[in-house]
Amino acid sequence: IVEYADWSIGKLISLASKEKWFTNTIFVFIADHGAPLEAVYDIPLNYHHVPLIMYSPSFLKPQKFEHIGGQIDVFPTLMGILNIPYINNTLGIDLINESRPYIYFTADDRIGVIDNEYFLIIKNDMSEGLYKYRSKDRTNYSKAESAKVNLMKDYAFSNLQTAQWMIDNDK
Repeated sequence: IVEYADWSIGKLISLASKEKWFTNTIFVFIADHGAPLEAVYDIPLNYHHVPLIMYSPSFLKPQKFEHIGGQIDVFPTLMGILNIPYINNTLGIDLINESRPYIYFTADDRIGVIDNEYFLIIKNDMSEGLYKYRSKDRTNYSKAESAKVNLMKDYAFSNLQTAQWMIDNDK
């Protein structure tokens, strides 16, 4: 499947490069999920870790960013690249010119919150686990790092409440 996807993207770019509109196009590739391999925690990080690739030889120089982001950031990032004035009525940010302390995501009855070091999992029963995910450490640091847990939890719940308010108020 991966080889076919790679081939398909290569074929798309090859065919598109022969078209007049190619030089005025930014191709955006992002998956909706990864593969849930090596599930170390109650939420498999691999499933929620996907690349965001923007390709346009006319607009973009090859670079790699390690920013924490989510799919909500695609629109503001793209608008920033295009340098087009816009009203950002989303919870996303321009990942090239801004940064965020955390990104959150949901997985069934759990919420995951992540930064460059920690991965917080909040279960439906409000139990919490805080892990140093880069080293796949299974130690739960939630009691020792309660201030960090509170910051991460406040960030996620504030964003979720804001998103719900926007939905409820047709924003």
